[in-house]
Amino acid sequence: MADLLITVEDIFQRRYGRYLLADADGPTIDTEDARLLGGELCSTTQNLMVIESIVGRDDVMELMRGRFVFEVWTAEPPPTPSDVWDKQIVVHLRTTSGVVHLEDDDEMASPLQVDLGARAMHWRVRLSAREVELNPEDVEYFELGAEEYEAEVFLLQFWPDRH
Repeated sequence: MADLLITVEDIFQRRYGRYLLADADGPTIDTEDARLLGGELCSTTQNLMVIESIVGRDDVMELMRGRFVFEVWTAEPPPTPSDVWDKQIVVHLRTTSGVVHLEDDDEMASPLQVDLGARAMHWRVRLSAREVELNPEDVEYFELGAEEYEAEVFLLQFWPDRH
């Protein structure tokens, strides 16, 4: 049975490019550049996960923030309902420090550090994503310059990879 150890939330506004989940140690000599690997929802390499935006609307891209929920489990968590999410994927991620944070391709970083609880660890990560739908009145409002718009939500569930 899997136990939930921690839940942490962060809201991050990309200034440029994709969302990056980076280890506090930064890239190591063994780290390939995951930004070049390509993937429909995300790509991973040691100390780095590149998460692609799922928002398909160009008109509000510069106002877009993502809400991120991080969960750390003792084992694989129960599946989340698939009808809640637009996309889901399970990937492998190795971290050296066990402390991660969000940043973007322009190296703007979130001040929140998420401690996964273990150094030099191989993780399985279930990444679930959904776009937040706007009605026409919201789009008109946000085009005027509001920066509080959360356009997408990501759930990242971590558990030890024992294989």
